[in-house]
Amino acid sequence: MTLSRIFVYRIGHPGFIDKLEGEGAARSGGRWNYKGEKVVYTAETSSLAILELLSHISDFSDPVPYQLITINVEIKSILQYEELSPELPPGWSLHEAGEKITKSIGSSWLSDGKSAVLKVPSVHNPLEANYLLNPKHPDFRAEIVDKHWYLYDNRLRKL
Repeated sequence: MTLSRIFVYRIGHPGFIDKLEGEGAARSGGRWNYKGEKVVYTAETSSLAILELLSHISDFSDPVPYQLITINVEIKSILQYEELSPELPPGWSLHEAGEKITKSIGSSWLSDGKSAVLKVPSVHNPLEANYLLNPKHPDFRAEIVDKHWYLYDNRLRKL
C-alpha cells in the first residue's frame, strides 16, 4: 500500500501545542470524543483552525499569544465519518442529540482502530473539514513542520 501525506493545522497554547498526544481532548472530551479518549483535533486549513479556536474563547479581555502549527501526517488511509454512521441529522451541530451521535462515531472509530485519521465535517464551515488524529493507532505518524505565532485581532471579539 502506498503511503501519502496531508498537511493539517492546529492552534493552541505554546506550552502544549507540540504535544500531539490528545491529552487535552481526553481531559475534557470534545465534539467527537468522550472524556478519557485521546484525540488530536486538527483542521483542513489554517483559517478553519483559527475559527475553531475563536469559538472556544470566552474572555477576549486579555489576548493570549497562541501558536499555529502545520502538521505533516503520513497516512495509509483516511476514514470518512460516513463510513461509520449514516448521515448526520439536520441541525446535528446545534443540539445535544447531535453531539451524542458525533461522540459515538468518534468513540467507535477510536476503539475499532480502522485508521489513524478520521475526516469529519466542520461545525463552523460546512465546506471544510476537520481531521481527527488517533495518536494511539499503530500507523500514526505526524511531524510538526511549521510554527507561527498568532495573536488574534481584537476586532474579532465583536463577532
